[in-house]
Amino acid sequence: MDFIKLYRELGIHGAACTKDQIAEIEAQTHALLPASYRAFMEVVGLGDFGPWAGSNYAYPSVLDAREALLDAWKDFGITSAPPVNHFVILSHQGYQFLALELDGTDDPPVLRYGESSAEPTVVAPRFSALVTAAVDGRSG
Repeated sequence: MDFIKLYRELGIHGAACTKDQIAEIEAQTHALLPASYRAFMEVVGLGDFGPWAGSNYAYPSVLDAREALLDAWKDFGITSAPPVNHFVILSHQGYQFLALELDGTDDPPVLRYGESSAEPTVVAPRFSALVTAAVDGRSG
């Protein structure tokens, strides 16, 4: 699937991450980014995705999102960490977090973590579905 085309058709436009910035994100995750997320970052990775205004999802904030989740959990006495294949992509005001389950697919499920629970819930079966719903005003 051409995710860049999908996002453009949804009217998503903004400042794109460079190849070096995407490589930095991949170096941190120790994995190739799924095509759907990579395309999102290539379209709007430096910000300007209106539905997520007020959240930290853009580069370079995404580099610190996992640490922000761990810090929030420390405040609640949670000492565990998300599985290494759960890549935290968004922090919303320090109490809600979204993560991709890096499962080897081009369009992985999206999980939500809260500040006081180490158990994630699935919020979207695919990252592109989450983005589409956010644009349509249904979630995100």
